[in-house]
Amino acid sequence: MQDMEFESAECDRGDVFEVLRAFGNTTDRSVCNYVDHVEWRYSVRDPDVTVCLAYRHGDGAAYNADRGDCVDDGPGGTAWTVKQCRPSGLVVINRIEGRSSSADCERVPRNKRDHYFTVEGAPELNVRLCMGMIGPGTS
Repeated sequence: MQDMEFESAECDRGDVFEVLRAFGNTTDRSVCNYVDHVEWRYSVRDPDVTVCLAYRHGDGAAYNADRGDCVDDGPGGTAWTVKQCRPSGLVVINRIEGRSSSADCERVPRNKRDHYFTVEGAPELNVRLCMGMIGPGTS
């Protein structure tokens, strides 16, 4: 990650990095290995600080969903959320980070739908969720 300046922002609006944990007196990014849901690690010298970050996407919390999480889209296909699994709902069967196409999900067994979250100026943060349907008794 290249040099960047941080400023305070409202996390509930999305399209921001949330600091999950900050460590003083170290530039060792491996300290973030023990923090859940870390997507980026960033460190600076003088003073030595390492921060563990997660990206909060404006298109909804499902951006951070993992395999096995159930998701749903809001009205008009916006504001994707993580929700309780239910029959006929959508479950994430694969998560592809970085650039990808729908064809990548088409090769995944049980794939029925996909959604691509893009991050302007940072394609390495793009995420595609490949989703399958939950059948009765499979929640």
